[in-house]
Amino acid sequence: MNEHPLAILRSIWRTSLLFLVAGVLAVAHGDTARAQENAQLTLRDLMQVRQVQSPSISADGRWVALAAVPDRGDGEVLVHSVDGRVRWAVPMGAAPVISADGQWVAMRLEPSFEARETAARGATPRPGLALLDTRSGEVAEWERIQRFALSSDGKWLARHLLAPERNDGAQRGDGVQSGEGGQEMEGEQPRTRDNPGTTLILRELATGTDLEIEHVRSFAFDEDGSWMAYVVASPDGEGDGVHLRALTPGATSWELHVRPFARAESLSWWQEGGRLAWVMAEEDEKGHAGPGTLAFWDGDEVVQAQASADLPEGWILPAANRLQWSLDGDRLFYGTRPMNQAEQERAAEAEAGEEAAEPEEDPFLPFDLDAILEGREVDVWHTDDPLINSNQKQVWNREQNRTLTAVYHLREGRAVQLADTLVQVQAVLENPRWALGGSWVPYLKESTWTGGAEDVYLVDMVSGEKTLILERYRRAGGTANGWIGISGAPMSLSPGGSFLAWFQDDHWHLMEVE
Repeated sequence: MNEHPLAILRSIWRTSLLFLVAGVLAVAHGDTARAQENAQLTLRDLMQVRQVQSPSISADGRWVALAAVPDRGDGEVLVHSVDGRVRWAVPMGAAPVISADGQWVAMRLEPSFEARETAARGATPRPGLALLDTRSGEVAEWERIQRFALSSDGKWLARHLLAPERNDGAQRGDGVQSGEGGQEMEGEQPRTRDNPGTTLILRELATGTDLEIEHVRSFAFDEDGSWMAYVVASPDGEGDGVHLRALTPGATSWELHVRPFARAESLSWWQEGGRLAWVMAEEDEKGHAGPGTLAFWDGDEVVQAQASADLPEGWILPAANRLQWSLDGDRLFYGTRPMNQAEQERAAEAEAGEEAAEPEEDPFLPFDLDAILEGREVDVWHTDDPLINSNQKQVWNREQNRTLTAVYHLREGRAVQLADTLVQVQAVLENPRWALGGSWVPYLKESTWTGGAEDVYLVDMVSGEKTLILERYRRAGGTANGWIGISGAPMSLSPGGSFLAWFQDDHWHLMEVE
């Protein structure tokens, strides 16, 4: 007679629990015996206990890497062969990443604990990069690295340098133009960027050959190790935009989408490779990104999918976005939103053609009431407000910059707005027909004492039309569960999009979508 699956799970759980308790007791017994034989465990001992962080195993199963980090002190990266024959240690290492072939382990190189603790305010020591060769144990190190990445095939290492330090108090890219003898030049000066990109160094690991690429702001390897995309932000605006380079020895870079003083962000490769998406905007003279345009490379040409000008008035497609491809590569998800307060002010200034003038310094008047009251504020809260004042302040910036999901259908060449300020869609959607949307706006006020609820909508991926299908849905299954933090099963749409299932009020529900 077959046992019920729940009975089997309970048996496994009990057995696992017994082993866990036995292990804890054994360790406790061993620790007690040692404590009796040796000195008592102290707070200093506890601060020196090392925690395991970022454990990983190589794709071929031959190597294990982890970081061992104490509460106070210097950590290290440990790399072991699974047969126990080889063990490498890299002092100050953290966050190890094993290459696909298991031959290399790249890791962040932390400053010493002493350097971090004794650094003056504003002079935080910067991390570096270490690269371990698992065959020989040889370690190469580099200083002042803001980001690194290995290509998916493990053949290439990219390290992105921090901006060089200046000891004379001047900021890099301050835009000062001088003639002979350091005299200021007369007339209109060429525009410059205050915060250009920094050097990216691409290393072919098999040969150790390095290639330097100047003024890079961001980069991304594709999923199969064939391409690297990178964004250039140069001091004079030359070559700004998205560039592409084949990951083959001797290859050259070519421009995908370039224009002066452009701001390209949110690089996103399709999981299968061969398609790359980004958002392109134009920077103003103060370095602020304007409204963006969604663009992608389909392997042959660049397609500009949607511009902010195509959106309703007052809405933009921000450069700082979250782009995601569907698994089949037929849909590209991105975010739009209403302009935030700062963007509205800049847009109004640009429309009026006014340049911000330097404020004139007013004479000091000791009894000027306007000056006395400047900066004084009064918080007004109404009992019908959905959030109390402290919550409103906490979420204000986040809500201003929250993007609302839209989708671009590559086959039809058409964009559809799925979410709006009431109904939001938060997941990458693999169902080509339907999306699930939720609105918790009607229940914000009562969420203080009920744990929250939402209205659920079925969103048509083709038209964007929203249909209310369920009111007051609680993901925890009920108010009491929400109070104590118990999460229920999420609402689930079947792969074909024909059925919707959810759990609420102690019952499972099944709905035929059509």
